[in-house]
Amino acid sequence: MKRSILTIAALLLVSLPALSGALELRAGEQSVVQVNEVVTDDLYAAGAAVTHLGEAQHDLAAAGGNILIQGGVTGDLFIVGGTITVLGNVGDDVRIAGGTVSLRGNVAGDVIIVGGQVTLSGPIGGDVVVAGGSVRIEGAVEGSVRTWGSSIVIDAPIGGSVESESEKLVLGERALIAGPLSYRAVSPSDIPDDAVLGPVTYEKRTDIRDAAQKGLIAFVSLWLVAKFLMTVGCALIIGLYFEKYSRELGKRVFLQPVPEFVAGLVAMISLPIISLLFILSIIGMPLGIIGLMVSAGILLYGHVIAPIIVGSLMNVWLFKRPMEVTWKTVLMGSVAFYAIGLVPVVGFIARTFFILLSVGAALRMKWDIAKEWR
Repeated sequence: MKRSILTIAALLLVSLPALSGALELRAGEQSVVQVNEVVTDDLYAAGAAVTHLGEAQHDLAAAGGNILIQGGVTGDLFIVGGTITVLGNVGDDVRIAGGTVSLRGNVAGDVIIVGGQVTLSGPIGGDVVVAGGSVRIEGAVEGSVRTWGSSIVIDAPIGGSVESESEKLVLGERALIAGPLSYRAVSPSDIPDDAVLGPVTYEKRTDIRDAAQKGLIAFVSLWLVAKFLMTVGCALIIGLYFEKYSRELGKRVFLQPVPEFVAGLVAMISLPIISLLFILSIIGMPLGIIGLMVSAGILLYGHVIAPIIVGSLMNVWLFKRPMEVTWKTVLMGSVAFYAIGLVPVVGFIARTFFILLSVGAALRMKWDIAKEWR
């Protein structure tokens, strides 16, 4: 089970839509593609709410809290979010990581989903791989199905085999599995004789601790995938929308790393201490609370811009190219920054170093601008 969940996470990562030179980025509190709008490039959208009502003629990647895909997508669809509803048709593969996922449109290719509550209602032309808490498959699947969850309901024709692991597997009235069924559950399911055309294999699952451990593994895998995708998404948005600013930050770090690091270190140590002193003084409590909020915001901002700077430095040091910020350098830096963090102790130190470098460069740049206005 552990290998299976990690395999799903790996599939979600390597299945990112291929970035090309032509892409369109949209970000904001509300990211919307209108009803009659046609996007001819790869579309990348991020926001608290993402709504796609038009037509995406290539790939669509979205990240946000509430995501609605009602328009069509000709290529791949890749989503990370909280509540995800897909009503439109997808011409290729679908990869989703979310809390509540409802996939109702027609999908021509394969489907890979990690989620809490997952419902598949539309017909799917390829294979299905799903890991979730509650999983319902109500749309016909031409390929095979592999699924893990607490409760799994299959109420649709399946063209290939089915492999399932859950506390309970239920086959509905419309279930018709053309291939073999292999399932692991707490107790055997009531399977009609005509519901499975191939052989049926059952294995009893009794270890509750094992189930809890597997649920934790699924949650951690989803969290790691979501964390990586948010890192990439935020870095791409800032790096490409503010390319000149990002390139200048990289130059400052490359030319004078020590002053930038010291500036970042001093800021991240002194600001929280001063804020706490204000809070202890009672009178200055509002200023202290604001100071702590600013400290948290600066640290978060450092996490976002550090991958951009890491990618730019790698481009100079490894490939001997000029300092630049492109989608390639941002993606490379995001992968490297994320991978470094997986190394115990050393990874934490290295990430902290680059975050302080980034914070110091950003603060010193703001200071230089402020001096010019004086």
